[in-house]
Amino acid sequence: MRKLALVTGGARGIGRACAHELAKSGYNLAIVDLLRPEMERTEGDLKELGYAASVKPRASPKLKGRAFIRAVNVQSTQPKSLR
Repeated sequence: MRKLALVTGGARGIGRACAHELAKSGYNLAIVDLLRPEMERTEGDLKELGYAASVKPRASPKLKGRAFIRAVNVQSTQPKSLR
């Protein structure tokens, strides 16, 4: 059985790079992100390279229970006050 990695924020940037590296290391991927078009593009790129990947609009408890690795990558383009 192949290992499963759950990558949040995997649509672009660091999350996308993590997804590619985990796929190269033999993990099946579940990619979660709010940016659906970019997330689907990442999935397509990975599948084109021969890797197993699927996209999810949000992580389900059932999926989280199966994941061997959770790469949590959250970023915001909106600066927020820490107060």
